[in-house]
Amino acid sequence: MSAPLLVISQFTLYAGNRQGTAADWQAQRRGPVAEPLVAAFAAALRGLGADVQTGVFGADMKGNARQ
Repeated sequence: MSAPLLVISQFTLYAGNRQGTAADWQAQRRGPVAEPLVAAFAAALRGLGADVQTGVFGADMKGNARQ
């Protein structure tokens, strides 16, 4: 892999909305379960030779898309 990868936990992508527009969080996992899964995923990518960066699990992420 030639491009660096950023691995972040994004449980909102797992939210279901079968019951309308409000998200259903029934399938999301809390930190003690989810954090090791995210770490294992990042480690597997590194094992394939990828340059992987991670953030702080559970952090309040803020970004600025302005250039």
